[in-house]
Amino acid sequence: MKSRILSLLWASLCLAICLPAMAADAPARKSPPYIILKVDDLNNNGGEVHPRWQKFVDFTAERKIKSSIGIICNSLEKDDPKYFQWIKDQHAKGLIEFWNHGYTHKSWKEGDKTVYEFKDVPYEQQKKNLLRCNELAKQKLGFTLLLSEPGLTPSTKTPPRHSQKTLTPPSGCMAIRRIPQAKS
Repeated sequence: MKSRILSLLWASLCLAICLPAMAADAPARKSPPYIILKVDDLNNNGGEVHPRWQKFVDFTAERKIKSSIGIICNSLEKDDPKYFQWIKDQHAKGLIEFWNHGYTHKSWKEGDKTVYEFKDVPYEQQKKNLLRCNELAKQKLGFTLLLSEPGLTPSTKTPPRHSQKTLTPPSGCMAIRRIPQAKS
C-alpha cells in the first residue's frame, strides 16, 4: 500500500513538472481542435432503432455536437418505416451525417483464413456491395450515403483506392472525406 501511494505521488510530481513545460512548447491554437465522433454499426432492432442509439443522439443533440454514424446497409433491405423515418429525421436535423459502413459487416472462415466483406474477396463483389448500399439508401432514405472505409481491415483490392492524398470510390458512390492527420 505504501509503495502504491509513493508511486502515485511520484507520477503526480512528474506530471506537475512536465505538463506545464510541454504546454509552453506547444504553439497557441487560433481555433479549437476539431473532434469527430464517428460511431459504427447502426442496424435496425426489430424494425426500430435500439434505445441506445436514441440515447446517443439525444446526448449529442442536447449539446449541439455533430456526429457521424455508419449504417450497416443490409438493415435497409426490409420494409421498416419507423427505422427509415428515424434516420431521415436525424439526417434532416443536420447534426448527423450517415455513411456506408458496408452491406453485411460480416467475416467468415475459408479454410484457415478469416475473410471480411472488404478484404480478401473479389473486387467486383466488394463493388457490388457498395453500390447496393447506395441503391438502398436512395430508395429507402432519399439520400446517398457518404463512403467510409467499411471495416478496419481493407486490402489493396478494397474499392476505395488508398493513397496519401486521395481516396477514390468506385463509380456510383459518393466521395470519401479525407480527414488530415494531426501533425506531431
